[in-house]
Amino acid sequence: MSHLAQAKKVFDIELAALKAVRARLDKSFDCAVEVIVEAVKRRGKIIVVGIGKSGNVGQKIAATLTAPVSTAAALGTGERRPATWASSTTAT
Repeated sequence: MSHLAQAKKVFDIELAALKAVRARLDKSFDCAVEVIVEAVKRRGKIIVVGIGKSGNVGQKIAATLTAPVSTAAALGTGERRPATWASSTTAT
């Protein structure tokens, strides 16, 4: 298989996956976005939780949100709250 054919195959697979995700979008997406928007408006903290690959994605989302708009952190299920919050929150 040529490189061009392989690239087209990869794009076809990715396009199909995006279409499948698009088809699953519903009102819960709007709700999730509104929750994040409200947290940002109130200067609240946004916590992203995940394990493994979803945890890695969560860390990237948290980093993206932290820089321009809000305080965000990504936690794996085995982790405790970030040490930087120790002075502003009580331990659970």
